[in-house]
Amino acid sequence: MPITVLIPALMPSGQLLSVVSALSADDRVNRIILVNDGSGQKYEEVFEAAAKDHKVVLLRHAANLGKGAALRTGMNHFLCTDTANSVLVTADADGQHLPVDILKVGERAMQTPAELVLGSRGFSGDVPLRSRFGNTLTRSVYQGLMGPCLTDTQTGLRAIPRSLMVSLLHVRINGYDFEMQMLVMAARERMTITQVPIATVYIENNRDSHFNPLLDSIRIYYVFVRHLSVMLLSLLGDFLVFLCATIAGGSLGLAMVLGRAAVFVGHLIAGRILGLHLRSDWGRRLARLALLLGCLGTVAYLAIGFVAHTPDNWERLLPGVHAWTLVKLAITKLFVELMLLAATVAFQRNSASGEHSVLAPAPANGPQKVGSEAASLGGTP
Repeated sequence: MPITVLIPALMPSGQLLSVVSALSADDRVNRIILVNDGSGQKYEEVFEAAAKDHKVVLLRHAANLGKGAALRTGMNHFLCTDTANSVLVTADADGQHLPVDILKVGERAMQTPAELVLGSRGFSGDVPLRSRFGNTLTRSVYQGLMGPCLTDTQTGLRAIPRSLMVSLLHVRINGYDFEMQMLVMAARERMTITQVPIATVYIENNRDSHFNPLLDSIRIYYVFVRHLSVMLLSLLGDFLVFLCATIAGGSLGLAMVLGRAAVFVGHLIAGRILGLHLRSDWGRRLARLALLLGCLGTVAYLAIGFVAHTPDNWERLLPGVHAWTLVKLAITKLFVELMLLAATVAFQRNSASGEHSVLAPAPANGPQKVGSEAASLGGTP
């Protein structure tokens, strides 16, 4: 099983040629897909020099579309043209990823092609402050929301399984946040994530990086906001449908069923539009979502029915038993659903992190796994 290396590049330095030369000399590498993301005429000489290598396939964007777009272009070309059952490894163009580490990640992917393999830096030694702080914060937020404990959430050195690549082609994200969306999708699908320790390399204080600390960070954290917003909007839709059905005179059971149906449809629409789920095996996903909503709906029905219909003396505070019953139902519904949402997120987070998750940093003697089974575009930030 050979290794194909995908390198997205924007205004690269001479480091790119050194990386290409070293990779091409290794027999394990069958192709190097190089994507020129609209670097301009000034850098054409660098790309033409790289393209002279017989293993290099040069793809071009007429304009700068972003790292995510460049990765999608390369992945699409790989999926359409690979006939050797290769593994695909992405790497940055600025020399931050050493050829030996690129091959190490590829070797690991050859053993477990269905896993997402990350080349994880330890961030020890002389690391730029913005890189150290950004990775620490992103790593903490990712672990808190998704579960897996990753040493390096911003690494551009990754071996991506084919099933994930197909889904990533539908993701409408073009910048650095594309790579964070990849990690979110992998965690949601309980895909095993393997971390392979690599060297931490910053050339001239990461001068060649095109990562904007403010704008690109906002885009990266927006991935998490979008992930949470789908759940919160589903909760709101469920609540409004439940309330309308109750006001219209429907029974508690009917209102609960209609609310859950609204959540089901909302999740499907969000998953399709935003590309939040893998495109493969939708039958399994639909069945799992329906089962989850059914179980949670049953618990909510019993809890709401018990609390909201318990006789009390508060009904005298409002004129009409029906009006006060609606208020009690609404408050109880909201409280119960929030508690169930928190419990569901905690369960999914712990399930994704796995029983045998290993805390960062990655051990120096081999790869570490996180997940359910085990428990550059100009440079990585």
